[in-house]
Amino acid sequence: MKKQLFILAGTLLPVVSFAHPGHDHSHWTSDLTHGALLFAIVAFAAMATKIIHSRSKASIEEEN
Repeated sequence: MKKQLFILAGTLLPVVSFAHPGHDHSHWTSDLTHGALLFAIVAFAAMATKIIHSRSKASIEEEN
């Protein structure tokens, strides 16, 4: 079930990201906004990696 939801979210993500008309890259908040978005993406990837790693490590320890 989780795998199916993940695949569904992955297929819908490009549609959502391209749905808006865009924004002005010369606005004074553009760099801050892009930096915050990049930070959020990196933080999400780091947390997902940590959770996956800890779950796989726990399952290996349970088998032993």
